[in-house]
Amino acid sequence: MTGTEVEWEVLHGCYDVVPNSVISDVLYDNLKGVPLPVFDAADRELASGLSAYSNEDQKRASLAMFGIDPASAAPIIRSSLHESVGYWGVGWTIPASTDVGDVSHLAPTAQINTATWPVGVGSHSWQATAASGSGIGMKGMVYAAKVLAATAYDLMIRPDLLQRARAEFLAATAGETYVPARDLIK
Repeated sequence: MTGTEVEWEVLHGCYDVVPNSVISDVLYDNLKGVPLPVFDAADRELASGLSAYSNEDQKRASLAMFGIDPASAAPIIRSSLHESVGYWGVGWTIPASTDVGDVSHLAPTAQINTATWPVGVGSHSWQATAASGSGIGMKGMVYAAKVLAATAYDLMIRPDLLQRARAEFLAATAGETYVPARDLIK
C-alpha cells in the first residue's frame, strides 16, 4: 500500500530438515532396546539444583521445542530428569537452525534426542554446560552412542531398510538439486 520496494541478498542460510521415517523407526526401536542410563544420587542432586532455575512454564516450553505434546510433557516436568523413551515430534522440526537440514538434502537422515541435561535446562546455558560435563551428560551421551551404533548395525545387516530409506529420501527430495548457501551468494 505504501509503494515500498525491497531488494535482498542471501548471505547465509540452511535448508529445512527432510526427516526419514524408515531410519527414525529404527532409531526408535533401538532407543527402546538399549538400556536407559541409570542415574545415581549425585546425578539427581545436580539435576535438581540445575533444573531449579526453570519454572514449570519454562520446562513445558523447552519440551515443546522437541515436539513433545502438552499431555506427554505434564508427567515429565514433575521430575528433573527424563528417564523414559518417547516417540514425539513425528513430522516436527526443531525450530532452530541446523546444518543437519543441509545433510538431509544429500542423504537419508534421522535424529534422536537423549537426556544429557535436566528437564527445562535450555541449550547454550551454563546449566547445560555443567550438566553435559557431569555424570548426567556422560551417561546420556553413552546411551546415545549405543543407540546410534545399534542403528548403524541394523542398517548394515538389513539392506531392505537402506533401500526403503533411500526410496523415501528420493520421493521426499523429488529430484531436487541441492545448492549450498555459499553458492547462492552473489
